[in-house]
Amino acid sequence: MTRRRLLAALMIAVLLIVTACSSQENSNNNASSPGSESGDGGSGEPSPPEKAYILTKVEAGTELSDDKAVLDEIRKETNVEPVMIKPPAGTYEEKLNIMLASNEPLDAFIVSDWTEFKKKGMIRPINDLLELAPELVSNYTQEEWDAVTDKETGNIYAIPFANTPIGNAPRIREDWLEELGLQMPTTLEQFEQVLEAFHFTDKFGDNVIPLVTHLSFQQLDRAFMGLWTEYGDHHWIDDAGNVKPAILHPGYKDYIAKLAEWYAKGYIWKEAFTQEINAINDLVAQDRVGVLATWVSVGMTGIDTLLGEKPEARYNYMRTFEGPAGSAYSLRLPVRQGIAFSVNSKNAEAAIKFFNWGVSNPTNRNIIDFGLEGKHWNWVDQNEGIIERVAGAEKQYSGMFSLVQGATTLGSTDRTTSGQLWAEFFNFTSDASIVLKKPADYGTIYDEAKINETVPSVSDIDKLRDRWLVKFITGQEPISKWDTLLAELNKLGLDRLVAERTRQYREQAE
Repeated sequence: MTRRRLLAALMIAVLLIVTACSSQENSNNNASSPGSESGDGGSGEPSPPEKAYILTKVEAGTELSDDKAVLDEIRKETNVEPVMIKPPAGTYEEKLNIMLASNEPLDAFIVSDWTEFKKKGMIRPINDLLELAPELVSNYTQEEWDAVTDKETGNIYAIPFANTPIGNAPRIREDWLEELGLQMPTTLEQFEQVLEAFHFTDKFGDNVIPLVTHLSFQQLDRAFMGLWTEYGDHHWIDDAGNVKPAILHPGYKDYIAKLAEWYAKGYIWKEAFTQEINAINDLVAQDRVGVLATWVSVGMTGIDTLLGEKPEARYNYMRTFEGPAGSAYSLRLPVRQGIAFSVNSKNAEAAIKFFNWGVSNPTNRNIIDFGLEGKHWNWVDQNEGIIERVAGAEKQYSGMFSLVQGATTLGSTDRTTSGQLWAEFFNFTSDASIVLKKPADYGTIYDEAKINETVPSVSDIDKLRDRWLVKFITGQEPISKWDTLLAELNKLGLDRLVAERTRQYREQAE
């Protein structure tokens, strides 16, 4: 770890300690000053709520009848009035630019990449604000905070968007395993035995498909590639110190060769690389799929339908999956999106107070997500985070205050089949025992605009790579032509892409 990375990590750790201490101190102060929480200065008269001006991507004209009732509850609990500024459809960026260039009040807003706004001097660090928001700090992972932190200074520039660190682990029909006398596989060898058993059994009909996936190599890579590469689907660094994409790792070719072998044996759905996602839902609903190797939402409506007809059907996640290079799974890196604060903000503390309140506990989170307890929703099992939505409630509250949401573990689900499936997923993705591989250049913040300027053909490189990989897996091209693929990628600029990433990586590592 470089000195600067160590410094950034230490600063985050100190921030967590400081916020915890601040929380205790504030609690003690509030206990001794009954009027302080409502901002009355001890006079007994509540002060007017502070306004926090927040630009949201929720479109104008989407208001519902109970939005004001939810706002009244927020004001009562926080003494803050969040003013949610909603632009007309398709005009968010335009509205943001106008507000930043004018004297219109603006405290917080959504950014797709905080680094671009920092370069232009439009946003401020929020380390001081986070000292006032201990619950907000604790509800995000270290990786999520890393994604919005300037590693040079340790300054944090946004409240991160919640990230699910994994969402591509294979889901297996566990009830089928039980009928065949098999255990949930934990190794590559055991997984292949399951695929073979699903392929040759006649217990589940004549049209069983052992493994279903779809045309998105990012999904496949996150589910399987770590079995052959020590950094999963992320960048790795060669002996010369060059930052290279996963496809250039020696193990990647072995990974594609294994997928080609599975395809040839009939384990992988023959239409995987030509059909749309909806077709997968149909296959699942028809009780034909043994393993789903997809993003979590793909196939979920099919499972919902299947369970209506066959409630004993049960898909379960592989929490452990290891091969020659260790864990199969790659960390799904948080993005640079988040909630940033204008450098000209006049009410930043009010905004952070509102955001912190919204993630202070599951009930508050439900209020900003679903509306008022007892009117729009009720607890079914608070410990498990299960609620029941009041009929018609979705037509009463628009969810307009649900902006900063914190960790996924705070979110509630209803007791519908769909809600239970999502609850199972959030339980799975929050399992700290799952081994997720990080990139070798973890923590490096690349200037993507500079990369695209240097190599304008980045998207063409990705498209060419995917076309070749489909041909290899489906047998249209022999794996012996691997070097031909690499040569064509270099013609498009893959070598220049490696050089630019390496330059930026070394510059930040100095």
